[in-house]
Amino acid sequence: MPVIDSHIHLFTEAMARDPIGWAEKHREYIWRECVAPPRRPSLQGWPTIEQTLRDMDAAKVERVVLQGWYWQKPDSCQIQNRFYAELIHRYPDRFSACVSLHPPSGPSTMEAIGWAMDLGFCGVGEIHPQAQNFSLRDACWQRVMEKIAPWGAPVTLHVTDPQSPSHPGKIATPLEDYLELAQSWPEQDFILAHLGGRLPLLYPNSFRGGEFPNLYFDCAALPLLYEPGILGQIARITGPEKILFGTDYPLKTFPRKQRVPGFALAIDHLEKSGLSPKDLELVLAGNIRRLMGW
Repeated sequence: MPVIDSHIHLFTEAMARDPIGWAEKHREYIWRECVAPPRRPSLQGWPTIEQTLRDMDAAKVERVVLQGWYWQKPDSCQIQNRFYAELIHRYPDRFSACVSLHPPSGPSTMEAIGWAMDLGFCGVGEIHPQAQNFSLRDACWQRVMEKIAPWGAPVTLHVTDPQSPSHPGKIATPLEDYLELAQSWPEQDFILAHLGGRLPLLYPNSFRGGEFPNLYFDCAALPLLYEPGILGQIARITGPEKILFGTDYPLKTFPRKQRVPGFALAIDHLEKSGLSPKDLELVLAGNIRRLMGW
C-alpha cells in the first residue's frame, strides 16, 4: 500500500550536532524546549539525510513532506528554508517541502513566500501563531494570506489539544481561531496538525454540516497523544478523505519501543485504528496526493 508522510521535520547538521548551543546562539528557546528539554529525556532524533531515506525505504514510504518549524526568528526560517531547498533539488522524487515563515517579520516573509513558490515548495508551515508571537487575526497574517491565496498551496498550522497533558513546548492555541480562519478564507486549504487538537470532536455539528470543507487533519505525533481509535471517531464526522498520514519524524513517538526514529510503528498504529482498507489507502497516500495535486 503506498505511503506518503505529510508531516516530518529535518534539521541542519549544525542544529543536530549541538541543539542547545544552536538554540542559545539563535535565541530559539521554544525549539530548544521541544528538542532538548532540560528536565526530562528528549524524544527528538537526529538522523542524517541518508538515514532518513533508509528509514523511508524500510517502511515503504515513497515521499515525505518536510514541514518547517515555527521559528521565533526570521533568520532561522531562512536557514531551514535553504536547507529544504537543497533537499528537494537533490531528491525531487522523495522530498517535498513547506516554507517556514515568521509572519511578524514583514517584508522578509513576503520575499520568502515568492522565493518558495519559484523553487517548487509545496505549501506553507508549520505555523504556530502563539509560539511566533502573533494571532491569526493580526494584520501581518492577513498579508501572508493575501500573498499565498493565489498560489493555491495548503497551509499547515500547529494545533494544541486544550485537554492534552503538559509536555515540552506546549503552548495553548485557541481552537476557535482556526474555525474563523477557515471561514474567512474559504478557497484556501488548511492542514491542522496533530488531528487539529480534536477539533472535529469538539465541534461535531459544524463538520457534519460541511461547514469547513477546506480543513484537513494530519496524524503527526498521534501515538503520543491519543489511542488509535480516535481516527475512526474523527473520520465518522469529517469523512476519511480529510485525514492525512503524518508522523512528526524524527520524533520518537513510541518512547517505550523506539531507540531510534522510524516510520513503521506509526503505520502499524494507523492500521489498528479500525479504518477500512479503502479508507486506509486514502489516509496513507490518496488524500495528500489529491490535496497537493500530485
